Amino acid sequence: MTDQVTTKVCGKCKADKTLDFFSKDASKKYGASAQCKICFNEAAKASYEANPEKVKATKKAWREANPEKVKATMKAWREANPEKVKATMKAWREANPEKVKATNKARHEANPEKVNAMRKAWREANPEKVKATKKAYVDRCNDNYVAACIGLKPHQCPQELIELKRINILITRELRNQQQCQN
Repeated sequence: MTDQVTTKVCGKCKADKTLDFFSKDASKKYGASAQCKICFNEAAKASYEANPEKVKATKKAWREANPEKVKATMKAWREANPEKVKATMKAWREANPEKVKATNKARHEANPEKVNAMRKAWREANPEKVKATKKAYVDRCNDNYVAACIGLKPHQCPQELIELKRINILITRELRNQQQCQN
């Protein structure tokens, strides 16, 4: 007949605790570590505070030796915390617009057909957003839009010509709006 042990004395704080308070350790007599989780965490924190560089180096070495475990752990965390991942990525993109722009440019240059297909699929799936974006672009009446109306690129047009065409566009819009109001 075997006796089931349900409690154990912590080797550090000497408190009698249930086995739930101990980490599993198959090499120990009752399958539980010598210190309770609380004492172990306190010791780990003290060790880190005393030798932060050594702890960082040890953790880095472990990550480099176990890339598959790290990858699986990170994947599980991302799947369990999608909102945190989304917020973190958004904050990084806002803080690093030049890196985002360079990455997107490199991806487009490496896979232009794939990127164009993705963009086309997005436009087909989101016609209202495309329409709103085009309207906002036209309403801004910026140099790029005005030059495109002329049929040139902004750097090919003299600024005076762009200004005249912008005035022409705005007057034409105003006349069209007045005619629509009268009808």
